[in-house]
Amino acid sequence: MTRSETAKILTVIATAYPSFEITEVRHEVFHDLLEDLDYELVNAAVGSLLASSRFAPTIAEIRSRCVLGSAVTAAEAWGVVCDAVRHIGYY
Repeated sequence: MTRSETAKILTVIATAYPSFEITEVRHEVFHDLLEDLDYELVNAAVGSLLASSRFAPTIAEIRSRCVLGSAVTAAEAWGVVCDAVRHIGYY
């Protein structure tokens, strides 16, 4: 994620939570700890958190939501089961 994308994320958070102040230090910290993530993934995670929380999301909450958002789907899990049954056989 670029610095300008981090600024966009912080602007969205500040718009949803007026008491959330965007400072240079906050921008640096958020960027340093989220820069390894894809902007679209972070944006989706923040949107989900904004819809479900009364408080501004923390970096840890954003990262956790990014991980949960990339979890294996039920269809993918079922595919793994079906492959195992074909390979190993029925129990």
